[in-house]
Amino acid sequence: MIAPTTILTDLEFVAARVGKLVTDTEGPENTHWQNCADKLAVALDEAKAAIHAMPKFALRNLAVLNYAMGFTGWLYRAGSAPLSHVLTQGFFDDAQHMFGVGDTITITATEGTMIVGVRSTAPAVTVAEMARTKP
Repeated sequence: MIAPTTILTDLEFVAARVGKLVTDTEGPENTHWQNCADKLAVALDEAKAAIHAMPKFALRNLAVLNYAMGFTGWLYRAGSAPLSHVLTQGFFDDAQHMFGVGDTITITATEGTMIVGVRSTAPAVTVAEMARTKP
């Protein structure tokens, strides 16, 4: 799943390119690009607000379930965060120093429980779904 901040970065890039087209064109074509720039500005503001409103990772909701032979099983209580949001690359970055590749995280949320495997820890924590249940 693509991280919301990556989508925001892409939107900012497109808005900058359209902004350059606005300054480089004249007449009806300029009006077209200005309309595009206005719509992109609204979309960018909405994306920033949505990202800001998303639940963030909370270290206090992470606990070790078991540890053996370099493998750790974790439990994370996602609270109001949807499971799809918890799957985004970088969600667990604040605990990057705690995870190892191959660790598992059991995630509990209002919409069900999911077990994910840690696929990478650098440059960002990436997880992959292994199993899912419904509440």
